[in-house]
Amino acid sequence: MTAIIVDVGTVAEAEARAGTQFSVALGRDGEVTHLGCNWADCPKAALEALAQTEGVTVGEDFWVLCGLMGIGRIEPATI
Repeated sequence: MTAIIVDVGTVAEAEARAGTQFSVALGRDGEVTHLGCNWADCPKAALEALAQTEGVTVGEDFWVLCGLMGIGRIEPATI
């Protein structure tokens, strides 16, 4: 799996490069600041394009990456 977290201001650009993969709402204090996904078998070309996009963070473990960024899941009911 490839963990990908995208700043909400960069979502349109990231989706233009990789498709609509980002569906997990993430943030702090009930405010959505990022969207993310765990992408199984992420194509190398998509990963390379995302890695070059400002506001995109890529890692191996989704929840560890969230912890390092100081963000967590925002439940859909609070969006």
